[in-house]
Amino acid sequence: MRKGVASVITYMLRRLICAVPTLAATSFVIFAILHASPADPCVGDGPTTPEQRAAICAQLGADVSLIDGYGAWARQFFVNEALHWLTSGDVT
Repeated sequence: MRKGVASVITYMLRRLICAVPTLAATSFVIFAILHASPADPCVGDGPTTPEQRAAICAQLGADVSLIDGYGAWARQFFVNEALHWLTSGDVT
């Protein structure tokens, strides 16, 4: 390879390596801001019993810590969604 091409490839690889932690940090900050929201995601339509509210919180994952919730979201986004996309062939 020519020196110019090698330097461009090296530059692109460095930028990609820097992009991964930047995107991870950005997604965590956004997730943390949404997690700290004063709105209660466990409120159902109409009056709910404490058991129904607990079930809604468990279904939405609102009853777990910030770190556990982010880990579950990241796993679902990067693993489950990617596998679903690869197996379904649906690119929309």
